[in-house]
Amino acid sequence: MCLSIVFPYDCHDDPTWKSALNGLAGGYRRLGHEVAMALDPDAEAVDSIVARSKLVHLHLTGLRSAVASEVARCCRQRGVTLGTTVHDYHNVNVVRAGRIVLRQPTRAERRWLGQVFDESRWVTALSPFVAAELGRWLPAAAKRLRTIPDGVEPAAAGGPVAGGGAPFALCVARGLPYKGLDVLLMAWAAVRARLPGIELAVCGLDAGSQHYRRLAAMLGLGERVRFLGYVPRPRLLALLRSCLFYVQPSRRESFGLAVLEAMAHGKAVLATRCGIPEDLVIDGKTGLMVAPGDVAALARGLAALAEQPALRRALGREALARSRDYHWKRVAAAYLRLNRESSSARPRRSSAGR
Repeated sequence: MCLSIVFPYDCHDDPTWKSALNGLAGGYRRLGHEVAMALDPDAEAVDSIVARSKLVHLHLTGLRSAVASEVARCCRQRGVTLGTTVHDYHNVNVVRAGRIVLRQPTRAERRWLGQVFDESRWVTALSPFVAAELGRWLPAAAKRLRTIPDGVEPAAAGGPVAGGGAPFALCVARGLPYKGLDVLLMAWAAVRARLPGIELAVCGLDAGSQHYRRLAAMLGLGERVRFLGYVPRPRLLALLRSCLFYVQPSRRESFGLAVLEAMAHGKAVLATRCGIPEDLVIDGKTGLMVAPGDVAALARGLAALAEQPALRRALGREALARSRDYHWKRVAAAYLRLNRESSSARPRRSSAGR
């Protein structure tokens, strides 16, 4: 079958999108399907994309997109099956006093998304957290929702590692307030005296303000924190292979792909209960979970993983085993199974968001 993966947004400033969509495309190809990728396509190109496809898999962030509307229209006119996956909804605006302030979707935005859902044979959310957000704002459409997670490539054995330097904990996060880097830096400052010789490495695109570098300096962390900025994927994988453990201090996540990638490298993870599926990071089994924004709890988790190698190894083994359920080939198979199970008839309009 020839299918197209369409992501109707500019993803140049967030490599995570491209990595995830390429992973899914690889999963489809390993199942014997021909796959075309269309990242941020022009509206004029949509009809030709749809024309060569038996299935169009549309990926949305929840933000309104004229291109997505054109994809739905062309699929309807050409009789091509459309399936839609929503990666996020009720998008983050700012953090005030340590709490996330969310932008409420407008009536027009809800109506638009409901119309795209109406044109889709099937609709999925990336996690139970995203499904719950969609259900809150589009309750009629929520009845059709299935949850299919992100995936991960199996970690290559014997790949290169990050050479030299002190042992380190790793965090992959853009410099945005909802990622919780302020909480992580404060927690690291609280335990640094207990962890001599261990550094914290933070990689991800900087929002441009240098806020977190200044905060680290104010906390006296000095050389104990390395801000690596954007790193190419081969180096990121080397960092994942080399770190002592992985930490994700977010206030909110729609899934937590970086956490899954760390688990696929056999690393113990310390994460927050912020939207990361709790059947992925099972507290005390595949990782440690703490409340978002809790500096003291995060500090205790950092100390436990840094000071207890046996705990790191045990959690890492279970994390690796759990990650195998999320290999991209299995994720792609889940989408194709849903496509077969769904009715070939055009779905009845749900009036979602109206």
